[in-house]
Amino acid sequence: MKDEDYMVASKDTVIFGLQGNDIFYGGYGVDFTFFFGGSGDDTYSIHSPGAIVIIDSDGSSDQLVTSGIGINSSTTYAATIDGRHLVVGDTKSSQLVYVINYREPRFKIEKVVLSDATYLYDNIVSLLQKSPRFMGDFSWESFTDRMQIMHMNTPDVSEAIAYYLNREALLQTRATTDYSKDSTNRVAITSDGASVEVAMAAYSGPVAGVANQHIGTAAGEAIRGSSQADFINALAGDDAIDGRNGDDVLDGGLGSNFLTGGWGTDTFFVDGRSGGATWSTVTDLEAGEWVTAWGWKEGVSKLTWNEMGGAEGYKGATAHIDLDGNGSIDMSVTISGQLSGSILTTPGQVDSNGYLAFGLK
Repeated sequence: MKDEDYMVASKDTVIFGLQGNDIFYGGYGVDFTFFFGGSGDDTYSIHSPGAIVIIDSDGSSDQLVTSGIGINSSTTYAATIDGRHLVVGDTKSSQLVYVINYREPRFKIEKVVLSDATYLYDNIVSLLQKSPRFMGDFSWESFTDRMQIMHMNTPDVSEAIAYYLNREALLQTRATTDYSKDSTNRVAITSDGASVEVAMAAYSGPVAGVANQHIGTAAGEAIRGSSQADFINALAGDDAIDGRNGDDVLDGGLGSNFLTGGWGTDTFFVDGRSGGATWSTVTDLEAGEWVTAWGWKEGVSKLTWNEMGGAEGYKGATAHIDLDGNGSIDMSVTISGQLSGSILTTPGQVDSNGYLAFGLK
């Protein structure tokens, strides 16, 4: 978001404000919505039962407004988690607020408006920790178990926070970069420590709207596309592709690959038809985008899921696919930051080529 926006919580969502003076609202009965305020003077508001998680890393002038939590209320409680995160709630209003990394200056919420008064952030933190209703410091496991709410553990929460902070930084870069000024069709390639930039060929394939194409080599490569719509196939080797701007089509080829679509509506290919092993991690799958796994044989191929599989920092729902039903995994796809329950799978066929497509529900 760039200007002032109004954003309302919904179940199991992560909302990025990015730029502008944004206003975030907790939803009735909606638990654990993550609000990332970004730059600007943001307001986080909760006036009904529910839980919000605030991660405001910009260090601007922000405020929290909650109608059901008060310093002097006998039903309000507070705690810290892992010595890093502040949690404040109320048993009567059923309102719950987490402030992530509250001790770090850039994560502070400068003004807090409660049901009984308005406080500066440093003052309220001191008051809460001196309150007889301050519960102490907990791990995520012990706090969620004690409160009988959705169980969480410290490693998973820490990994999720790091992932979404990186995601926020990437979105912020995209939001502030004018890709329209880059009209070139050049691709940047790094391999074995050497970097080159070359012009791509004109695309000649069947996908409408794609302008350029680049075919990689058998070496491990880091490939960065153009601001236009590109088709990039990295072939063999362990590769990383960043499509940048445009509606790109990215294929990591064989090996272990990381695919980042960037700005635009992108398509990701994973191809097991050649017989080699391949595992691709899609780092930024968004609504309306698809991962197409080629080589699927309906009635023969088998799919199994591993929740939060893949490399550290990029874990997510991981699909392991046995194409010929012989019990051996031929290709895998990790969709970073997602659980298998949020993934839709759809089989299909183009001419004699079968596929299984993955998208967000």
